[in-house]
Amino acid sequence: MNALGHWQDTVFRLAPTLTLHSLNGQSLAVSAFPGKACVLDAAAVTEIDSIGIAAVLNVYRAAHAADVRLDLQDANAHMTRLLHLYELEAATLGQISEKS
Repeated sequence: MNALGHWQDTVFRLAPTLTLHSLNGQSLAVSAFPGKACVLDAAAVTEIDSIGIAAVLNVYRAAHAADVRLDLQDANAHMTRLLHLYELEAATLGQISEKS
């Protein structure tokens, strides 16, 4: 598992804390995508800042470069607000579903 999270089949489960403190100096590379349609699961995320959002965006860039569809699921309200604040909505990231 790296600082961002880990793969479980075609689902990349994000780590609970995605902040400057937790990600600083850590490997943010995502290993090869296991399929052409994958999910970025944010259900465990309890703390995220702008550095965490940038890391998530890098995962999306890597998916795009690999021609992989990547959808974000179970984003909490704070994460969703940050995505909207930085204008990283569905047009940039694909399908986004918020935690209910």
